[in-house]
Amino acid sequence: GMEEERQQHRESVRHEQATALSADETRRRRAEFQTSVRKRKREQGLSVCRKMPMMAGQGASAAAASTAAFEASYSPLMLQYADAGAGAGAANATSMDPPLARLSDFVAMIASPQDSVVLEAVRAVRHIMCRVPCPTKAVLDAGAVPLLLQVLSRGNMSKAVLFDAAWALTNIASGESEHTKYLVESNAVPVFLNILSNCPYPDVREQVLWALGNVAGDSPGMRDGLLNQGTLPLVLRQFVACNKVSLQHNAVWALANLCAGKPPPPFNLVAPALPTLAALLYHSAPEVLEETCWTLASLSDGTNDKINSIVESGVCSRLIELLMYPSDAVQAPALRVLGNLASGDDMYIQVLLNQSILPCVHALIRRGQPHVKKEACWVLSNILAGTQKQVYAVIRAGIVPTLIQLLSDAELELKMEVLWCFCNATADGDIDQVRYFVSQGGVAAICALLLSVDTSAVSLALQCVENILRVGSRGAVGAGVTPSEFALAFEDAGAVQIIEELSIHQSNAISERAARICERFFTDEGTQQLVDEEVVPTAAQQTTFTFGVLPAAPMTFNFGGATVQAPYATSPAVQQAQPIAAAAATDQLMLFHSLKTGRPLF
Repeated sequence: GMEEERQQHRESVRHEQATALSADETRRRRAEFQTSVRKRKREQGLSVCRKMPMMAGQGASAAAASTAAFEASYSPLMLQYADAGAGAGAANATSMDPPLARLSDFVAMIASPQDSVVLEAVRAVRHIMCRVPCPTKAVLDAGAVPLLLQVLSRGNMSKAVLFDAAWALTNIASGESEHTKYLVESNAVPVFLNILSNCPYPDVREQVLWALGNVAGDSPGMRDGLLNQGTLPLVLRQFVACNKVSLQHNAVWALANLCAGKPPPPFNLVAPALPTLAALLYHSAPEVLEETCWTLASLSDGTNDKINSIVESGVCSRLIELLMYPSDAVQAPALRVLGNLASGDDMYIQVLLNQSILPCVHALIRRGQPHVKKEACWVLSNILAGTQKQVYAVIRAGIVPTLIQLLSDAELELKMEVLWCFCNATADGDIDQVRYFVSQGGVAAICALLLSVDTSAVSLALQCVENILRVGSRGAVGAGVTPSEFALAFEDAGAVQIIEELSIHQSNAISERAARICERFFTDEGTQQLVDEEVVPTAAQQTTFTFGVLPAAPMTFNFGGATVQAPYATSPAVQQAQPIAAAAATDQLMLFHSLKTGRPLF
């Protein structure tokens, strides 16, 4: 009868509370992944890589030297062609460029039996392929691809010819998907792989790695085709065969494209790269470190079995060290990997906490570049979706005041990440943690975002409000005091009127949530309903958490040696928490011993 109906209603309310934020919502992955599809065209200067502009300080003398080296690559016959066609070429061609009108002549010369003529012809085609815009279709229509592949397949060609042929094919692979498809259908991949296996010239192998990276970056289908043809082991071999930084840079870039994309590649085909990637995290070149971290970000973006493989490879401690690397180009992808790891089970969060991730993340939130701050807050939001003890670790690290400040001062995108931090931290319902957030000014900061014109920000702020009020209602019922202390705090901040106005918001999701908050937490009927629905803690439970009325004077929080003044009393559970010594891993393990059962800690 009535008791059964009440029990069913009580269970529905508990289910609503438990599912207010699903696991997919609380632990989030970056949707705008940056390494899914990437191609690069090689430009004229031999030193040009990734289309990077001349670095500051390189100066006119370096530019002149580069130009001289560039012009020296022409043979007398090519200069004759260039002089004859001056002014008749493409609009963006220089007077030194071979004329596009003679393309068919150059292609025919590639088939010459004379090696010197072949070199001139291949180099002329390569120069034409470096134009902006690149006349790729004209080169394909002229029949250059089969002849260039024949050059690469001949074992007696000079390094210069092989290099220029690979360069021209690289730029074809950097074009439209139809150009890449034509290249692959011309059996370019076996030729490229043979170069990686047998060519003695590092410069040529480096150029082929670049071409393979372009093919892999074209589409998941092209990527998987390369993996199924055994490309990965040959790419990994290059790190052992040569210590040239530019070659290793191109190799790890190709590796990144082999591991990236949506849908991701079969993990069993790319997992063999993990030992190499773990070693590359100690490379001295920042560009290699950057690509290595992005590759690990691709591999870690998935289920717990993938995350487990990444953690077992031993990269966590080094990734945390790289958060303090002097370049944000390395910091950002390192954060991406760590955020992916923290999106897994609580045990993986614990691995990161045990290796002192929080001080590094806090430093980046305080002083990092804007995009790095955003990534750092995202990582923190995934950590705060962990256990209550893991949330306490964040509190003890002194990060909460910094987050509150960002809610007031930061740009909206960063404020959203901070809101996710508080949503996740309050979703699990520890009243002492919520008291601390409120004591640091959390209520006022969240209420300010209720007035945002951005509907996503308003929706997330309402979620925070509801989480906090739900936790407060449980504490109030347990202590026999209503309304809750947090409801009073929101009333004092003027939130009730704002939430009432939001109940008629044009967004149905916002209006429904706002109406529910008003009805459940700010009306006499809602307060009585909370009393009826909530289960009063037993005596045994009350020995762990004691809920009482507000004290007359501010109390002191003691989170592991970090003393914080706050206007609310703390429970014995917090007072008895053991401090974490940053330099003592044993203390960390003693404090964080209650991980999920049935899953080993590495």
